[in-house]
Amino acid sequence: MANRNVNSYFWEDEKVTNFTPEDRYFMLFLLTNPNSNLLGIYQITLKKYHFTLGTLMILLSICLKDLRNTELLSIQKRPARSYIKVPKHMVLQRVESL
Repeated sequence: MANRNVNSYFWEDEKVTNFTPEDRYFMLFLLTNPNSNLLGIYQITLKKYHFTLGTLMILLSICLKDLRNTELLSIQKRPARSYIKVPKHMVLQRVESL
């Protein structure tokens, strides 16, 4: 399992400061959950988010819509599966100096 850290820039990002607490929680989950890769692309279902976060499905749908409207994530729907992409994933990850 990968160790994920969130850059403190996350809390200063103009779009994030306007999020609801639920949107922030969901975005933190997207940045740190074990289904993410370093590019910020996820293949996961709403049911899995619901089970992991313990959040109502309707609230997850609202969070997805809110985050899509801020362009902090996009959803690619394919016939067999859907993907979520977080374009700023690398910016919001903390980079350790060597």
